[in-house]
Amino acid sequence: MLAPSPHLAAFLTASEDDWSLHMADANARAAAAGAPLAAPPSPARVPASPAAAAKKTLGAALERLKGLGATAAAFAAGRVGGDDAAAATLAAGDPEFLAAREYVTTLEAHLTDLHKAAARLVRKQADAGVALADFGAAATALSRSDGSPLAAAFAGLAESADMLARVSALQAERLAACFDAPLKEAARAARAARDAVADRLTAAATLTAARAAVDAKRAKLSRLRATPGAPEAAVRDAEAALVAAQRAVDTARADADATASRCAADLPRYQAERAAAVSAVLADFAAAQGAAAADGARVWRSYAPKAAAAADGE
Repeated sequence: MLAPSPHLAAFLTASEDDWSLHMADANARAAAAGAPLAAPPSPARVPASPAAAAKKTLGAALERLKGLGATAAAFAAGRVGGDDAAAATLAAGDPEFLAAREYVTTLEAHLTDLHKAAARLVRKQADAGVALADFGAAATALSRSDGSPLAAAFAGLAESADMLARVSALQAERLAACFDAPLKEAARAARAARDAVADRLTAAATLTAARAAVDAKRAKLSRLRATPGAPEAAVRDAEAALVAAQRAVDTARADADATASRCAADLPRYQAERAAAVSAVLADFAAAQGAAAADGARVWRSYAPKAAAAADGE
């Protein structure tokens, strides 16, 4: 039988917040007195009676249960390796989950990098058009001041540069529309897929935390029922808390199952749609680059005879 103890009564009847305040106050008094925090008396100097041993065991169990509850809450909030623990739990029942998680995480990072590179390419293409226009203006000024046969060559060079400046500006607009913008959307879609996988992890973590809460409340109820003289109100409150915790588990399980089903259906569809969409973007990009290269080659081919004529002094 456990001897009456105010600490035991506080544990059995206090709420979690009240118990935390009680422990904090006890530790503060111990620190003020210069004693170690929450340190049990030395067995060598204080022989443990059966009642004291029972109280010590109960106190250790209490700390373990409270630690479990805190860990579960932190797990649900993702503060104590929640993602990794949830991923390991999911992988045990769904071996393909870790591969899908790695796939969408890596894909989102690479598509984001590709979009950034595409945006730089568009800016460089636009800059090239401006540079060609400046080059053409300089060649025009030179042709007007040169009285040799090179004047015609410079005039032809200016005309070619102006044409290529317009080609480059149009190419920049074309790339922005058919390459940069679609890749930006592809990166956003990959981010949404990554978030969907994260939602499944969150749901699994929430379910694990809810189950841990049920275990803790069931253990507390068992202790109350096994403790002689435990207040009936405390027992009723513990029973109600256990029922509420079990309902929370049912809700978390339903949410986890729904999230898993949604993820299982959406991920393959996303992969198929992404493959088709990105393939079309790459085809458009290749066509635009080929057209721009052909335009540039045609302009320079038409200018070559004028430069040759100037070299011959014609």
